[in-house]
Amino acid sequence: MVKRNALVACAAALLLLVLLAFAYLLGRGWNGGVPEHGLTTADGRSASLDGMEERLGRIEREIAALRGVRSPGAPGETGDVAPDAETRLAAIQSSLSTLQQRVEGLEQEPLERGYSYLESENAELRREGIDILARVGRFDPKARAAIRRLLGDPSPRVREQASQRLGNLRDKESAAEMKALLEDPDPATRRRAVQGLAAMDARDAIREIGRTLASDADDRVRETAAGVLRRWKSPEAEESFTKALKDRSEAVRAEAIAALGEIGAASAAPSLREIYDQDPGPHRMRLVLALKSLGDEVPLQKEVGRLTELVKTHADERVRQQAVRELAALARDASQEIFSQAAQDPSPRVRLEAEKALLR
Repeated sequence: MVKRNALVACAAALLLLVLLAFAYLLGRGWNGGVPEHGLTTADGRSASLDGMEERLGRIEREIAALRGVRSPGAPGETGDVAPDAETRLAAIQSSLSTLQQRVEGLEQEPLERGYSYLESENAELRREGIDILARVGRFDPKARAAIRRLLGDPSPRVREQASQRLGNLRDKESAAEMKALLEDPDPATRRRAVQGLAAMDARDAIREIGRTLASDADDRVRETAAGVLRRWKSPEAEESFTKALKDRSEAVRAEAIAALGEIGAASAAPSLREIYDQDPGPHRMRLVLALKSLGDEVPLQKEVGRLTELVKTHADERVRQQAVRELAALARDASQEIFSQAAQDPSPRVRLEAEKALLR
């Protein structure tokens, strides 16, 4: 019981000392985002941090001794080191090192701080450095080049951040690295690379993004690739979109259907018609519009008839309302009479939808 109480007391002391360290650093080095006039020198703070590390290490050794294990770095001792204590101590040392860098950064100009953070061993500080330099990156090639180097960072979060910021900056000099990131092991980084290539209008990457659409394992990455290729309306992407009609993701299939109609992919019309005839699912409207643009108006005629019947006879007011909305999208001019009838519907929501269709 005595040992347990002592262990609890030491653990509490360790926590208190860490909190005191934070309070000391914040009190001495930060005042509403601006360094205090009376900041100590970086060397002074470093010495203080070293002293705190010593005390934290001493407490760790005391805890380890109470547990009956050899502690890390205990003077005059050899043998195995307690893995738990070593891990905790390493984490504390890393946190103190990061805090030291933050305190030192408060005395630096923002740009100097940004470049300094890029060299940090801490991934979050490197991400902060990217954000700092991105603020001037549009007008500073040196800042963009520094961010560009982090596209190969070991941390996926840093690579993702660098990709996003360079995309926002439309840094065309990073296009080659962005293309390479389409094969990155991290899906978020791959997605940012697709978005970055789109932002810089790198249409020479259509083939690479098409491969991403066809083969990437992540649904969101494929959806992003499909959206980018659709916006570019490039006939080169026709084959990729045709393959994407069988994608497991509803969102990817939706983009592919719409895109094939928009780029005039006549060769895809039989595949689209087959989907419409067999099971259009949630893509009925997209299929009808795509087939209409490709010269097949039979599905359009079927849908106008089906929707007209729904407006007239369906018991559910929400179904009637949606039918009016879809008729307005497919055949507004040809459906004026049915809109006039729907304007007398007993349901206020159906009447409102019909009035909107008549006014447009």
